[in-house]
Amino acid sequence: MMDPSMHGVASEADRSALVEARDLTKVFISGDTLVRRLLRQKREVLRAVDGVTVSIERGETLGLVGESGCGKTTLGRCLLRLYEPDGGQVLYGGENILQYDAKTMRQARKKMQMVFQDPYSSLNPRLTVRQVLSEVLLVHRICPRKQVDQRARELLNLVGLPQDALDRLPREFSGGQRQRIGLARALAVEPEFIVADEPVSALDVSVQAQVTNLLMALQEQLHLTMMIIAHDLRFVRCVSDRVAVMYLGRIAEVAAQDVLFERPLHPYTRALLGAVPRIDPTQRPGGAAIKGETPNPVDLPSGCRFHPRCSQAMERCKVEEPELVEVEAGHYVACHIA
Repeated sequence: MMDPSMHGVASEADRSALVEARDLTKVFISGDTLVRRLLRQKREVLRAVDGVTVSIERGETLGLVGESGCGKTTLGRCLLRLYEPDGGQVLYGGENILQYDAKTMRQARKKMQMVFQDPYSSLNPRLTVRQVLSEVLLVHRICPRKQVDQRARELLNLVGLPQDALDRLPREFSGGQRQRIGLARALAVEPEFIVADEPVSALDVSVQAQVTNLLMALQEQLHLTMMIIAHDLRFVRCVSDRVAVMYLGRIAEVAAQDVLFERPLHPYTRALLGAVPRIDPTQRPGGAAIKGETPNPVDLPSGCRFHPRCSQAMERCKVEEPELVEVEAGHYVACHIA
């Protein structure tokens, strides 16, 4: 497993990667409403992704974790150009896809797909599974029209759904089955790279294990490169080769999965891991609880963004933002203390 290419580590920039973000930025600006004009309020600027550099090696699964609102989904969508970044680069196979015109980007989309968080709203309720899959296969010219039905049946078999599912509507399926349909749709174009955004969070606990096992099996069988976005650390530990921890638009820590879970260095990472429920009631949490609320993302703290909630913060943390640096082989952290 290769090392990540991360912000603040110039020597990593030249390493081979299938997908790479370099100093990626995405900003959202609040609307200029009548109320804001009357109250003479300034338009708010939200830096959802703020100078993130990260790479994903071919065939690996990178887990991306953090609290809600930290920018995980925005980063994933920027990598696929579902959101247009405001700065930086997104390299796919060494080419900056942000420079692609509409036609070239449409062709590139066959290589990269997204599995959305909500299996209930991500499918058109008026289309049967056959229509959902046929539309993708025909639009992207994956196979001749006469072979579309056969390919649709193969996709259902790939994700473990019965053949009679083809002529049923989404409302006739459970949440887990709908997520499988979403996976089939993503796999229809035979992608190399998949971003899965909270793929099990909307499912019952009894179904989560099935979808988790399916993702792992498909990754191995089809040699997929994946980014798994999640807040469930136990799920991420099961499916990831490496894990990146995100906080308020920046990467706080990244390491191999086993290293990050056994030897977390950033106080935020330790607090996240400490909050994971234990099966054994005699086990105590592994880290100090995070104090306070997440700062307003449109009014970020100076220095380290985590310092107002960090029990170990020192004066330097309040004024100087730490860079993400390699502190041991393959282990990167943005923390003055670490």
